[in-house]
Amino acid sequence: MLAERPRPTGGFRLPVRGHAAALRGISEGRTDNMSRKFILKGDTTDHGGVVLEGIANSSFDGRELAYLGAAVFCAACKSPGVIVSDGGERTMTVMGKVVALEHDLCQCLCTPQPKLIASQATGTITG
Repeated sequence: MLAERPRPTGGFRLPVRGHAAALRGISEGRTDNMSRKFILKGDTTDHGGVVLEGIANSSFDGRELAYLGAAVFCAACKSPGVIVSDGGERTMTVMGKVVALEHDLCQCLCTPQPKLIASQATGTITG
C-alpha cells in the first residue's frame, strides 16, 4: 500500500519526492503547483540545440507551439532528436498533440539529455 500524498500546509504545497514522485510522474523536488512556460518552434536547449517543429496552425507570439515528439537538432552531439517529457504532469493538448513545456528534454545521443529553454515568459501553464 502506498503512503498518502503530502497534504498542503500553511498555504503552500509540499514537494512530492522519491518513489511517490516516480509513481505520479513528477520530477524529483518539483512542487505540484509549479508554473511552466510553453516551448515554441525555434526555442533552444541548454546544449545549443534548436526545436525544429511546431503544431501547424497554432500560434503564440507569432510562433508555433512545440509538442512532445517534435524534431530537435542537437548542436552538442550533432544529431537529430525529439522532445520528450521530463516526467511532469500534462494537462494541455492542441490539435491532439501534447504541448511541450520548459525543462522537457531532447532525446538525442547526449548524456545527460538536454533541457529545453523557453524564449518567452508570458505563456505558462500551472500543473
